[in-house]
Amino acid sequence: MVMFWVAILAVSILLYVLLDGFDLGVGILFGRTGDETKRRAMLSAVAPIWDGNETWLVVAGVVLWGAFPVVYATLFSAFYLPLLLMLAGLILRGVAFDLPGSLRSLPQGVPKKEQLADGTRQGQNDFGRTGYGGPCPPAGKVHRYFFKIYALDTKLNLPSSATKKDVERAMQNHVLAEGEYMGRYSR
Repeated sequence: MVMFWVAILAVSILLYVLLDGFDLGVGILFGRTGDETKRRAMLSAVAPIWDGNETWLVVAGVVLWGAFPVVYATLFSAFYLPLLLMLAGLILRGVAFDLPGSLRSLPQGVPKKEQLADGTRQGQNDFGRTGYGGPCPPAGKVHRYFFKIYALDTKLNLPSSATKKDVERAMQNHVLAEGEYMGRYSR
């Protein structure tokens, strides 16, 4: 039975390394080309496995936890700080809703107020504050930030204490169109 779990662990780590290698390879090539057509082709190639590759890392963690708890405890305590830093990078930076349909761009430096002059409302981010928190990757690292926008057939009229989950729940069955933008940032 031990060999079965070792095999599952080995396969999941191998799949993570292979898929993450593909993801990182596309990321390196992406930064070296200025041709927008090639960039779109690269993003299309990696999109199906973009973040799914981390699934295999989660599987490896679950196998370690269930089949080899002593090894799991040893590794987890050794990687406690890096894991916390990685999880901190997954924090929701901000949520806004009821943007006017006439809005054609998002301005820089939006004030962290519950309601803006144009009627846009800002909810609570994962820091428990109103407004966008902005990127803050470790020095020398390039991080990806995803921005999602939805066209709705109604105003949500949620309170400023609304969270991402509240907004997602309220917009169910009201989405006419959606888009996503991925930006990269480093310092």
